[in-house]
Amino acid sequence: MSPPTLILSNHTKQIMLFIFPSISLLSSFFIVVTYGRFRQHAMKKGNSFVFYLSVCDMLYSLMFIATATISLYMDPFDGTKPVNMTNICFWIGVWSDVTSVSTTSWNMMISMRVFMSLRNRTHHHSSTSSSSSSPSSTRSQNWPYHLYVWLFTIIHCAVLMYLDAFGPSYGGCWIVDKIKFRLFWLVPLGSYLLLSTLILAYALYYIHQVRRLIVPHQEKFDK
Repeated sequence: MSPPTLILSNHTKQIMLFIFPSISLLSSFFIVVTYGRFRQHAMKKGNSFVFYLSVCDMLYSLMFIATATISLYMDPFDGTKPVNMTNICFWIGVWSDVTSVSTTSWNMMISMRVFMSLRNRTHHHSSTSSSSSSPSSTRSQNWPYHLYVWLFTIIHCAVLMYLDAFGPSYGGCWIVDKIKFRLFWLVPLGSYLLLSTLILAYALYYIHQVRRLIVPHQEKFDK
């Protein structure tokens, strides 16, 4: 006897496309507002990447809400309806790709920022100067990350647009159901996940090593 499969109705899918992206949208909006409220302090602490990530995630969440709203009136798979969804679905797919790739890329950049910070601490035990933590210095250090995120996002989306890979998919609008197109999106995501996991492991190892050096000195000082 085969296990039961969960089949969701279109109405249930539409509700889910409203609820979960709305929660994500509000969470990201809270981060953006908080960053704006404490901007100077946040920039000194190097938290601007979280702000960029939140802005991209807000736009990504809005894409799902827009898709759910449009699907109330138009079915991208229904060719009998008078409204032609081809062009609309194509550009929603572009919107989805740009925001999803930029969001995952900024996640990776946060991991890379952690790695670079730990590496710098390992090779330079001297304390940070006031100029290195200033907002202007922080902005000047961020441009390589911006260059990578937006250049990679534009190239990724341009290739899929050239291949005409956007259209109706899974009841919405994204990359069409072809494995080679999906792999073009999934391979970078998998690479980001792997690298982030390795960086997390390195960070935990670094913290463990630092604690091994600090704890004996602290115990000696307490005595």
